[in-house]
Amino acid sequence: MRGGTWDFPQDRALDNGRAACYNKKKKAVSMKYEIIGWTDCTDRRFPYHTPCTPSVEYAVKRELAEHGYCFGGNMHEEYCPVLNDGTMMSLSWRGWGGLMARARGQREPYSYMNYYMNDMIDPSHLKYPKEDPDIKRILPQLSLVEKVQMHLNDDMFAAMACGEKRVEFRLLDEKRERIDIGDYIEFCGSGGRLLRRVANLYANANFERLFNELTDHFYGENFTARDFGSPEGTDADAFAQAMSAIYPPEEQKIGAVAYVLEDPVPIYSATLIVWTDERFDLVEQGLSIDEILELPLYTDSDDIEEELQKIAEFERCGGGFRRYAEGKSFKKALHAVLDDLRGKEEALSALAKQIGLAFELDVVALFPSGSPAAPALDPASELLLKKINARVCIFPLALS
Repeated sequence: MRGGTWDFPQDRALDNGRAACYNKKKKAVSMKYEIIGWTDCTDRRFPYHTPCTPSVEYAVKRELAEHGYCFGGNMHEEYCPVLNDGTMMSLSWRGWGGLMARARGQREPYSYMNYYMNDMIDPSHLKYPKEDPDIKRILPQLSLVEKVQMHLNDDMFAAMACGEKRVEFRLLDEKRERIDIGDYIEFCGSGGRLLRRVANLYANANFERLFNELTDHFYGENFTARDFGSPEGTDADAFAQAMSAIYPPEEQKIGAVAYVLEDPVPIYSATLIVWTDERFDLVEQGLSIDEILELPLYTDSDDIEEELQKIAEFERCGGGFRRYAEGKSFKKALHAVLDDLRGKEEALSALAKQIGLAFELDVVALFPSGSPAAPALDPASELLLKKINARVCIFPLALS
């Protein structure tokens, strides 16, 4: 078992391999998400991806179109797509029917009913996926963050620069379908460039509906027309007319999206992973990332899972068990993972000695600008990790 220390990728051959693999795979990905296989909704290895944003739907629609998969909402619970961030997408019967309809080019009202159940589909069109999830393709969530560029007119650029405009509306075209919560948008204008992070996003059929829902607090947000760069007192009709001057009505049939923006700050994700000690020993031998991923999984995973569930609920993941959280500050991300383990250190340590477990806390830090720096563990977290004999690694990523 190993003690808790901070390790930087440049200091360890193993970590260098992992970081290089992450960056290599990120560059090879042509879209934010990819489908790495299919499973049923009870597969505890993969937590649900929430919310189901247009970027997630884009990846699923592409998978359906490329392979010709077709089935109704009543079968969706048996066939849930797994994303390359290690999560699965699960929808209601009607939600899946609507997605299937859009994937097959049907956008008429109530077209979701064409795929609500298998009985409503021509049997000759039915086709089910067979691919099991390829866990070797799972990437750290922060390594999937992308940056896109958009142009702003001078008045909108000035309003955003002074902090007045904090929501940007666009057509939900193919480019915008790929943007998700957590991505960055670099706005370009005559005043220079502004980098903003997507804190949230909302999509709907048109700009008027989006305006009404955001200003009527439908989503729990508290927006006014000034947050959109419009004069105070602007109503939904006037806003829709202004957007129609930019996007002709015939172009708006594909839908609209609103991005809620925030200033860029370092983002941290913390993951506490539990391995078998035997597998961890093999990892420590300096194997390449490909060799590590080829190692066999637990032979007694059910027994380990049962014991871990008695102490604290860990999510299953490829090759182990994990707790995961993301936050704008290192402290919040770290504490979201470790707080509910406090008071259980002795039980976890005893289980580790009894069964042969090794704990590892991986922190991925995304720095939009500036040089990465190692955060400091607070004494309480340091003591907790020391009690369970956990190793700590940090992987700094720069926004490209």
